[in-house]
Amino acid sequence: MEKQSNNMTVYPRDKKFRFSCHHGLDCFNNCCRDINIYLTPYDVLRMKNKLGIKSGDFLENYTTQQDNGGFPAVLIKMNEDDNLKCPFLTPGGCQVYDVRSWACRIAPVDVIERGYGFIFDSTFCHGLNEDKEWTVEEWMQNQGLEIYEQKEKSFNRIPLHFHFTGMKNLDKHIKDVVFMACYDLDKFKKFIFDTGFLSYFWVNPEQLDKIREDDEALLQFSFHWLLNDFEEDLTMEIMDEMK
Repeated sequence: MEKQSNNMTVYPRDKKFRFSCHHGLDCFNNCCRDINIYLTPYDVLRMKNKLGIKSGDFLENYTTQQDNGGFPAVLIKMNEDDNLKCPFLTPGGCQVYDVRSWACRIAPVDVIERGYGFIFDSTFCHGLNEDKEWTVEEWMQNQGLEIYEQKEKSFNRIPLHFHFTGMKNLDKHIKDVVFMACYDLDKFKKFIFDTGFLSYFWVNPEQLDKIREDDEALLQFSFHWLLNDFEEDLTMEIMDEMK
């Protein structure tokens, strides 16, 4: 049964809605302008690999940050010189469509309190007037969203795991290390292999080989390390080695 929450209709996962997006819609590409598109660590990993660039370059050139309860949230940086257009938008659609973000995949659905709602209405998104029917569950499966639950289950625990001290320099250090380990994977790899990290933290040799070659394995290691092995004093020493 539909319920109202903050003037938005709440849909359970088995509720059907109509939606189809295609080039024939006169609103095609409009939803990729002047909107907050948040990126998860898994988004950044896949998008920077798709573009063939380092994570630091991706973060610098294509993203901006927003404070989110102490830790920075990462968003795509809209092009201010082109009607706040997403930098990956082309006349034919998304340049990185196969690795598009979680936020783009779930649209026009959005997660809200106690269920799901819609970030657009049918007057803006004409795809909501199309004949194709989905349940929320079917849409999420079609868009490949289950993999995010697998890849980022541990990441969702990280903001609750860390407690800030009130000491400006120490809290900045914690934020910097968490940001690096979650989003700037190429820098985190150097943090592991080009410093004394492995003298302080033991890593199984088989796992070490995996994280050296596989970014997804490295991301999972970063989450585990932050939640189980992070030590402020040791990481400060290691970070000093990178300067």
